[in-house]
Amino acid sequence: MNEAVVGCLLFWSDEESTIHALLRCSFTRQVWALSNLPWSQIHRDTEVECEWVWQTYSALDKRMGDQFFMVCWALWKHRNGAVMERKIQTPLQVVRGALRYQTEYAAAVQSLTLCLD
Repeated sequence: MNEAVVGCLLFWSDEESTIHALLRCSFTRQVWALSNLPWSQIHRDTEVECEWVWQTYSALDKRMGDQFFMVCWALWKHRNGAVMERKIQTPLQVVRGALRYQTEYAAAVQSLTLCLD
């Protein structure tokens, strides 16, 4: 098992918080770096999850905002899989999963739009 994963991703540290899981741990920072989203917009000094999400989403354009949500979802899903099922992924696998979610979401929205027209 990867040392970084044991020490941080499984949250066996003293700090278990949503902000830590989605923003502060070393694994999560690697995921954000690979996501190609602007770190200056992602990294915010806050402990309030809703504030972080809203401020970050508001600072991004639509495509990047959607990607931001998909990376958050992929991180949370990975965190749960790692903690509950011991399913460990690399940061690159998490990013690829987020991009897959984003593609599927965009296709679903487009399909729905075509149905409503």
